[in-house]
Amino acid sequence: MAYQVRLLALLAVALVPLVVLACSGGDEEDATKLRVVATTTQIGDFAREVGGDRIALTVLLRPNQDAHDFEAEPSQIRALERAQLVLRNGVGLDAFVIKALAGSDAAVVIVSRGIDLRAGDFFRDPLPEAYELVEDGHITEDNFRDFVFANSVRLWGTQNPNFFDGTVVAREAAAVLAAQTPTPAVAKAA
Repeated sequence: MAYQVRLLALLAVALVPLVVLACSGGDEEDATKLRVVATTTQIGDFAREVGGDRIALTVLLRPNQDAHDFEAEPSQIRALERAQLVLRNGVGLDAFVIKALAGSDAAVVIVSRGIDLRAGDFFRDPLPEAYELVEDGHITEDNFRDFVFANSVRLWGTQNPNFFDGTVVAREAAAVLAAQTPTPAVAKAA
């Protein structure tokens, strides 16, 4: 009888951590995975194919959901806050995440960057949803322009000096690149 009591106590002690892990919502498992948020189902599909079981993926929009009517659920807001990587469409379709990302440390990749878009000049004329950060006093107009335009120009123009040639922003991009102070790595390469 004493043997059975000790065995039962040992099993209880061994099973308690497993029960706690099972009821915790999987955060311990997700600690080893890259926490990724994709704004659209299409981007989520690509992320799932590339990341597989190495990522913990949250897709914000559901199939056939209108991005313009999107309202984040509490779980989605938490996913954005905890994300290590956010994959955005970036052509105004997912401007709803800009405010949510204002205080985030997540790396944000705009998957449409570098694609020559036919409709609209999204570098010069940012959509009103994105400009709300300025209107609400979160950032200045200069900070906004630097973030949406100059930052992109420095990223792509440093990698390929001819990246913006022949585009509607070629002259403005050249001015940003000319004003850029060379970093030590760029100075050594020159």
